[in-house]
Amino acid sequence: MSEQALSSECATVIGNDVTIKGELTVERGIRVDGTVEGQIRTQGRVMLGATGKISGDVEAGLLVIEGQFDGQIDAVRTELASGAHVQAELRTQELSIEEGAFFEGQVRVAPKGTGRKAFEMPAPVAARLSSRPVEVPIAEAVGSNGNG
Repeated sequence: MSEQALSSECATVIGNDVTIKGELTVERGIRVDGTVEGQIRTQGRVMLGATGKISGDVEAGLLVIEGQFDGQIDAVRTELASGAHVQAELRTQELSIEEGAFFEGQVRVAPKGTGRKAFEMPAPVAARLSSRPVEVPIAEAVGSNGNG
């Protein structure tokens, strides 16, 4: 994605020399290259850069993690990029994890409005992927777990 396209989706940028403690609510999206301790809410995108750290809760339309995250996630789509280090309770409708990403915690993946039960991975779950990115197909995941 071009820098211009990213900046239009993430109108707010927390630089790598900034630490914010508290609650942030943004309309269009936010990029975090510094540190946030608290809560971030947006219907747009939250981009956690490679130098970024979030300790707290995130509610977002799209959450892309390249840096360090510790807390709770509630997002429509969640992407863990290579190099991400995530310890979280994660609720999402779509999940993508790239090779080299680390995740430890609980995952609930469920399509919104389908009435189907969430596909759950038991906690604690630890994943360090060694091949290609993984997409979790909702219908297959729910079906293979016997839920639904």
